Amino acid sequence: MRVSLYGELLMEIRRLHVAGTSFGISKKGNIKCVAEELISDSPSLPKIINIIESDPGLSVSVIKLANCTIINGAAAKKITVKQAIIRIGFVGIDSAIKLHQAKMLKQSVASKSWRDSMDKSLDKALIAGALSYKIAMMFTGKRADAELSLNLSILYSLGIFAKIIAADSLGYDNNAQNRKFVLENSAVAAEAVLITASASYELIRFIEKIESECDQDICVTSARAGWGFLNGTMGKVAFNGVEIDKKRLM
Repeated sequence: MRVSLYGELLMEIRRLHVAGTSFGISKKGNIKCVAEELISDSPSLPKIINIIESDPGLSVSVIKLANCTIINGAAAKKITVKQAIIRIGFVGIDSAIKLHQAKMLKQSVASKSWRDSMDKSLDKALIAGALSYKIAMMFTGKRADAELSLNLSILYSLGIFAKIIAADSLGYDNNAQNRKFVLENSAVAAEAVLITASASYELIRFIEKIESECDQDICVTSARAGWGFLNGTMGKVAFNGVEIDKKRLM
């Protein structure tokens, strides 16, 4: 019996990890240095700023993500790497790294149509992350909740990027039937990526809960709503008696 397209994509994601094409700790010096500093007992903000500033591509990813978190329609303005990091926090830096890695991995995609899909998916991930951040801020007003909601939303999108790379590697055409499976959010695919990236069990469990409406964790709820609002599968979300309508944010 033929393995399903979805199953083939998951197996290819794992094979690509073994082959060195994955979202694991990159061999690229700057990303590896930042990732190692983030998981140290006492991350050094000055050190992280210096490393990121030395990498133009990573700097752009951090600043772009930070600008997406601006609330109340304030106009985006030029900010420094330091200001961007203060805005998104250490948790947000992890999100920026993953988005930067996705851009780097796009270079391994041979098909122009799948590369275009990757670009569109990256834009969607930023929008969903921004919505998740804003929803959490509206619910609790706590930066820590907003930063983790942003991070979960971005990590949830990793499954899409990995499936695009896998679909291209397997030679699948970018047609409507294949896009239905490849461009759809999937906690299982995202978890497969996070496992190859040696993410914590707690973080992987958070991603799994995004697809369980029974879970009422504030960050999970905000990440779920961010994607739900963007994809049109949710019109409103409630938490502790507070209700947010999609129309307030979009």
